[in-house]
Amino acid sequence: MTKKPAEKSGKVSMCLQRNKIWRMWAKSLGEKSGNTDKEADRIACIRTVIVLTYIVTNCFIVAGVIRHW
Repeated sequence: MTKKPAEKSGKVSMCLQRNKIWRMWAKSLGEKSGNTDKEADRIACIRTVIVLTYIVTNCFIVAGVIRHW
């Protein structure tokens, strides 16, 4: 079964959109670190985990404050 050109171009545009969003997110985390793009992506992933940890921690703190209010 062959793929239709519209399906293929849709996947390509979705992939490009995802790459664009990833690049914007990585830049929002701070200065690009690493010698290669692959290394910079790994560093951005680690920074993303740190940010998510901060968000979860703050949610628990706020929930505790609201509970004991």
